[in-house]
Amino acid sequence: MANKESKNQIVIIRKDPESGLIPGFILGLLAGVIVGLLQAPSSGRDLREKLLSRVRRG
Repeated sequence: MANKESKNQIVIIRKDPESGLIPGFILGLLAGVIVGLLQAPSSGRDLREKLLSRVRRG
């Protein structure tokens, strides 16, 4: 037999703070790779100069 009492249930949906950590890290990594590729020098000479300037700076 069906229960004639109606029971109200409260469902609390709580987002876990750690659940967004991994997807956020992956999105940040992807954004960094895309920005790095967009800023990539067009020739080998530019690349060498860029690396040398980085080494000189520290």
